Amino acid sequence: MEGDTVSRRKKEECPVVTTLIPKAVSKPVQSAQKVPIISTEGMAKIRRMVVLMRLLFEDDPRITIDAVYQVVEAAYRSVDGEYGAEQARQSGMLDNGSPFSLAAVVGDGYLAQFQACDLDLARMTREEHNLSLKGRLSEERVRHYVPETDPDFERILRLAKQGVNILRDPSFVAENPVPALRTLYELVAPAVDRMIYKEWKQRKCFILPTEVAKAIIGRWYASLHWTKKKGSIPGRKLRCRPFYRVFSQRWHG
Repeated sequence: MEGDTVSRRKKEECPVVTTLIPKAVSKPVQSAQKVPIISTEGMAKIRRMVVLMRLLFEDDPRITIDAVYQVVEAAYRSVDGEYGAEQARQSGMLDNGSPFSLAAVVGDGYLAQFQACDLDLARMTREEHNLSLKGRLSEERVRHYVPETDPDFERILRLAKQGVNILRDPSFVAENPVPALRTLYELVAPAVDRMIYKEWKQRKCFILPTEVAKAIIGRWYASLHWTKKKGSIPGRKLRCRPFYRVFSQRWHG
């Protein structure tokens, strides 16, 4: 679950909540240090630009060294594609200066549908999957487009009917304690919430109230992290799935 989000699963056998952002706070949020990307010589040029711009625009009070610096810095970052936590945080802010709130936008999310499925995550996943079969891999499409003489016909048909088995380490134990949020994540949380909201609109995830999600049997709280991504102002979110990673290491030797 991410930000009270439950990942949608194909397989009935694995109705596991993969990631959850709890409301617990690990440490106070600290402002990210601004790393200067403009040299001393560049700052001298900015000061000269301010002087010229004030002459051109009749000493407009909005023309300050800080304002011009921000414009030049944004131009550099745009060309270089290098953005950090502070830029990600800003991308998650609304026009009025307040941070984007996932809960304020989605409300109870899939709560009504979850209740209609008798709080059965596997059932809700199957029903949602069936609604999105049009235009996707399905038994009907396989039989229509793939000849039975194709050597991969049975494999593709099995994939369409059963989906992909999600292998899990035998030592995995569900219902782990809620992990604390990292300070860096708290700083960029509005940007991550926007990413989750985009996935929700594309029907790629379930969103449920925290208390409802916590009651799901077999759920797993996986830490959600953030990292920068070249060319992307919001950066990208990372999910920690230790029980999948351990199995993958064994599977690949």
